[in-house]
Amino acid sequence: MVQLLETFEEIYNFRDMGGRVTKDGRRVKKGLLFRCGELGHATNADLTRLKDMDIQVIFDYRDDHEASKVVTPTIEGVINIRVPANTNLDHSSTSLEDMLKNPMWTRENALGHFYADMLFENESYKALLACIREQQVPLVHHCAAGKDRTGVGAALIYLLLGVSEEAIIEEYLLTNEATAIKPPIWFTKMKEQMAEYQVIFGKMAGVEAVYMQTVFDRIKEIYPTYEAYFKEEFGIDEVEIARLKDYYLEVI
Repeated sequence: MVQLLETFEEIYNFRDMGGRVTKDGRRVKKGLLFRCGELGHATNADLTRLKDMDIQVIFDYRDDHEASKVVTPTIEGVINIRVPANTNLDHSSTSLEDMLKNPMWTRENALGHFYADMLFENESYKALLACIREQQVPLVHHCAAGKDRTGVGAALIYLLLGVSEEAIIEEYLLTNEATAIKPPIWFTKMKEQMAEYQVIFGKMAGVEAVYMQTVFDRIKEIYPTYEAYFKEEFGIDEVEIARLKDYYLEVI
C-alpha cells in the first residue's frame, strides 16, 4: 500500500509511488518515484528532508506564469526540469470569473476531458518518461496541486510498469485524503474565492475515479493496447518496457 508522507511542513500531497503491486505480481520499488504539489512554500526543514532522500530530479509540469508566482526552490545537486504539460491553458490571463464561464471547466467530467487532452503529443510527458527511461531517480514530479497534471504523469508511469487501472485509481484518490488531512494553501484560497460555487469547487478541487478512468478510456479508443500507446507516443517498445520493469519493480 502506498502511504502518504507526513514528514513535510509546507509540501502538500507528497507520497512515494512505490508499493503498488503490478499485474505480473511484482511491486513498484519505494524510494525512487515521488509525487506532490508545488514546492515553492517548502521550509528549510522540508528542503533538508528532500536532500536526505537523495532526490536527483524535480520535474515541474507548471507553465511560466505559475512557476513565476510560486518558485520551485533550488537544491544543491538536484536537477530542476520544467516542461508545461497543458500548453493550451494560459493561467496568466484566466480570472476565476472567466474560468467559471469556460466550457472546459463547466461541462460534465471536465477534469477527465482535461486529462485526456494531455495524453497525446505532449512534450512534458515525453520529457518525464525520458527521465524514467534514463533512470534519473529518485525523482519527484509535481504541478500546483499535485493531483491533475501530476496525476496523469503518475498514471503513465504506472501503466508503463504494468500496474492495473484499479490500483492506479486507488492511488490517485489518495489526493482527497491528503487534502482532508492538511488543506494546502491553494485549496484554502480557492475555497474562499468560490464560496458561491461550492458544487463546481468540489469537482475542481478534489479527484474522482471517473476522471482517471477517462484517461484509460481515451488511450484505448485510439490504441489497441497500452504497449502500442507507449511505442507510438514515446518510442518505448516492449523490450525497453521489460528493461524498465526489471529496474523499477521488485519481486514480492
